Amino acid sequence: MDKAGLQALSVRIANLIRAYNLPEGMASSDDTLPPRLLEEPLEPGGASLGEEELEKMVEEYRGLRGW
Repeated sequence: MDKAGLQALSVRIANLIRAYNLPEGMASSDDTLPPRLLEEPLEPGGASLGEEELEKMVEEYRGLRGW
């Protein structure tokens, strides 16, 4: 399988996982990270990611996936 085939397969897998999880009770609010990753700095002396920044990233990801 070439690179394009693997990329198409990975898109299909991600979509199938999402399609399975939503009817099983997974909600959009479950698309998050553990609190520790949102509160602790990303690097020593740096800022943490924060919930607002994560939500922007998740929304962009969903848009790119067509969800």
